[in-house]
Amino acid sequence: MKTTYMIIAIAAAGLLAGCGGKATEAAGGADTSRVATDSVATAPEDSQPDADIAFTGDGTLSNGLSWHREVSAQGDVVKLILKDASGNPVQTLSTQCHDWVTTPDYAGEPLLADANFDGKPDILVSLGSYGAQGLLYYACFLWNDTEHRYVEEKSFDEIPNPQVDAARKLVTGEARASAAEVEHSEYRFDGKHFVQVKKWTETLSDDDE
Repeated sequence: MKTTYMIIAIAAAGLLAGCGGKATEAAGGADTSRVATDSVATAPEDSQPDADIAFTGDGTLSNGLSWHREVSAQGDVVKLILKDASGNPVQTLSTQCHDWVTTPDYAGEPLLADANFDGKPDILVSLGSYGAQGLLYYACFLWNDTEHRYVEEKSFDEIPNPQVDAARKLVTGEARASAAEVEHSEYRFDGKHFVQVKKWTETLSDDDE
């Protein structure tokens, strides 16, 4: 059974709503259940300008918003600096990886998705890859109209291999429970948090593995 990786794309809303991973057009009624590559990243820099920084990288989103990321030497803290088309900083996002991260080198790469289905693209930030099965987790920064900035919603980063299902207004998760079992889960945004509403285990046949 193939593990589905998430890619979500982007659309501008209000203040350049933007941001290793992947996404789908969130405006104009486009399908957000799949994720089209939305960000073009440069190769991580070889030089380390700061001993506390292990990985850095830069990229451009499809709406013209650019970004610069920094991952700490411990691989646990991610900082993402968003810039407008003129290179002026728009907002700095900071989050923390789970302590079991195994591949932090592409953590911090952003993509956009309407994660809470309010018609405005939000920012998902890769938290790296985890474990032998390479689980993907993302931090989620929801656009806040009142504060005119992105605000992190921590409940999203517990969803393994998240997928945005625009038709049902759900976020789905998937992870291997064992060599022969896959756990599926569904989450609904209740206005404040992503709440799990369903979970089940699929037993794989020999043909599925």
